[in-house]
Amino acid sequence: MKESGYKALFPHYKATWKDFRIGRIQDQKPHLLYTPSSIGLSDSLKLHCSVSHDGEYVFSTVIAEM
Repeated sequence: MKESGYKALFPHYKATWKDFRIGRIQDQKPHLLYTPSSIGLSDSLKLHCSVSHDGEYVFSTVIAEM
């Protein structure tokens, strides 16, 4: 999911792998958090994530709303 987030933001944001965190609140779906090292960049940024699997393969999609 981090790779999908990186690709959704590139080239507008130069994210690093450490800027992303995968979180889960109780019984809700997993979500991707983008916390850039530069303060103030993610204020107007919203990430929409989808994760699916088929057997041993996992597929994730991230759409960045700016």
